[in-house]
Amino acid sequence: MCERFKCDEGAFGEMMEGEEIFIDGKEATLKVRKYFEEAHGPLGVIAFEIEEAAYKEEKKVWRIVCKFYPSLAATNKMRYEVEVDAKNGKILGVKQLEPEK
Repeated sequence: MCERFKCDEGAFGEMMEGEEIFIDGKEATLKVRKYFEEAHGPLGVIAFEIEEAAYKEEKKVWRIVCKFYPSLAATNKMRYEVEVDAKNGKILGVKQLEPEK
């Protein structure tokens, strides 16, 4: 049976002793969505969408660019760039980008 981050059945490859475990892009994007849902509520992230998910190996972070309507009355999607620590999944920084036109 597979456990989080490792698998005895070899589905994620063989783990080497002392090897660091990092979150993947899917988990990083889910953490970003959860962050905005907690900040704005479930109706504050309408039509949540990921524009880009890129792993920055030199910094060991995921760079996630997302967009969503911040309210029911919003006419433009707000865009954000979020850095997620690849080791522990913590949000390191949030930067608001130009809104979608």
